[in-house]
Amino acid sequence: MSKPLGVEGALKLEGWLRSGCQTSDRMDDAALRAEARAVVPVATLRERHAAVPHDGDDEHDGLVRQLLAWFKFEFFRWVNQPPCDACGGATRSVGSAPPTADDLAGGAHRVELYACTRCGSHVRFPRYNSARRLLVTRRGRCGEWANAFTLLCRALGVCARYVHDVTDHVWTEVWSARRNRWLHADPCENVLDGPLLYSVGWRKQLSHVLAFAPGEAVDVTNRYVTADGGAAALARRRATVTEAYLAARLALLDTERRAALPAAERRARDARRTPDARELAAPAVRAAPTAVEGRGRQTGSVEWRAARGELGDGGAAAGAGSGDGGEPCAVPTVGPSHEWLARLPAGRAGEWRLRYSAARDAYVEGGPEGPPLASAPPTLRGWRAGAASADNVRRAVENDWNMVYLARDDDATGATRGAVEWRVVAERGARIVGGSALLAHSLHAEGAAVRWRLSRDDGVSWRTLGAPRDAAVDLTRALAAADARGARSHAEPRDGCRTLRLRAELGGGTWQSAQLFRQSRTQLHVFHLDLRLNLARDAAEEAAAPAAAGGAACAPAASVVPNARGGGGGDAAGGSGSSAAEPRAVEPTTRRALFERLFAAISEEARWRDDPSGAAAETIRRMARGAG
Repeated sequence: MSKPLGVEGALKLEGWLRSGCQTSDRMDDAALRAEARAVVPVATLRERHAAVPHDGDDEHDGLVRQLLAWFKFEFFRWVNQPPCDACGGATRSVGSAPPTADDLAGGAHRVELYACTRCGSHVRFPRYNSARRLLVTRRGRCGEWANAFTLLCRALGVCARYVHDVTDHVWTEVWSARRNRWLHADPCENVLDGPLLYSVGWRKQLSHVLAFAPGEAVDVTNRYVTADGGAAALARRRATVTEAYLAARLALLDTERRAALPAAERRARDARRTPDARELAAPAVRAAPTAVEGRGRQTGSVEWRAARGELGDGGAAAGAGSGDGGEPCAVPTVGPSHEWLARLPAGRAGEWRLRYSAARDAYVEGGPEGPPLASAPPTLRGWRAGAASADNVRRAVENDWNMVYLARDDDATGATRGAVEWRVVAERGARIVGGSALLAHSLHAEGAAVRWRLSRDDGVSWRTLGAPRDAAVDLTRALAAADARGARSHAEPRDGCRTLRLRAELGGGTWQSAQLFRQSRTQLHVFHLDLRLNLARDAAEEAAAPAAAGGAACAPAASVVPNARGGGGGDAAGGSGSSAAEPRAVEPTTRRALFERLFAAISEEARWRDDPSGAAAETIRRMARGAG
């Protein structure tokens, strides 16, 4: 039996709907959108998308992906406690302050008050709701972030919804024509299409997730919860209002907002709603969340995230992210061991090459016959995805200096040393006989050190490389020396090796003192790890197994396919026709009929209450007439 509705629950719902509609509608101002377009470096974002295209993205979705990263790392700043305006010192919360006329003009009805721990000065932090004001201040928490990001999306012509999770988070949804569905987009986390991030990664107990856009107001909760997440528990959390009343109230509001649209926009909106209704008919059924969806919250101080219970299963290590816009933003060091397969070019000898760019956070593999450096597509994204192992290492971003690099993750693990290893295996019938490597690194304190080591085949004997900080090191002599050291372990010593292991060890000073591959985030075509290996045919192995060697050499390369969940979702939504069993979008109907449906839901609730006079039901009727 449903929990009775009551006036309190209906008032809460009206507050959610009113706030969401007002926030969304304030963005529909031509002058405001022009101001927003002026701050976005569209050409730069397109260049970044071209340099690092993402599987399954067309230009539209790729632009949104780059906009997310630019917004988080270059445009907006997260605020835990604002620094002191007088001396720049740290502050602590001391309550709130009344809003001034200027605060109210910027939509800030709430002002947080902080005191400097150094000089005692007071610092006001107005929580602005005006997107125009946020284009100037460019700071805040998730409310300000989602408000400003949704505006920028719409200013660029991206169809975007403002999404409100009533348990205290907000984000954006963007329409993907390529995938024929709405994509979750969280600027605070720099995540596109990871809707289970909150219920799985953060462990949030979601109840109502409402989305607002010109011409619509939609309950999108089912996109963000899973079928195995506990239907009964979800129903209890949603008992603020009954499902019948919620559906009736949203249908009325949604239809009235639709009626305000021009005819062409109404048709486009209705076309989007049909696949959306199919997806939202029930909680998601998915084999497993993605790696991004399984991580804890990244933004905010560890203490703040821990207090909210949003660190995820990994605790502080899983959430070692940005404390505010000026602190490095980390990527957790999780992932499987990876081995690179070095294929021999046509002929009996040739070069295999592997490069990594910290700015792209991507690897590019290939030989001299591949595409030019400026247009080379990424082979693998994410530094950890291409490493054989990693211990206490993260990718850090300096927003103030606009730099990026790999460094230790001492704050998350408590360790004071870090290491990362890459492994390359020559294809069957080939051996690595020499080469060179650019192993760029930098030291920023006395006592800091980066040690590069190389091993061959068994990984037992290691040789320290005298690697310059910004020049290539000769691997041919290093391989020969390692071969001589480990010759006793080989029954028949041969030139070169089948497996090459390269390891970087970081230590000394603080976590920032020793860095790998430091570069500007704008240097998309610069690679500070550049491994060039000379390959040759292994005559002995060819003679022993010619068939196997030939088969391996001729095996086709694995095809690169779009993200299964992204592309598959689009095909399922757009490629299959409607059937009688599929849910349909809400049919436009008369305002009178929608009110009758709403009041029927209210009257039904009155029967569950001890309300013989029907006073509560009549109060809700009057409220709904005024709000509708």
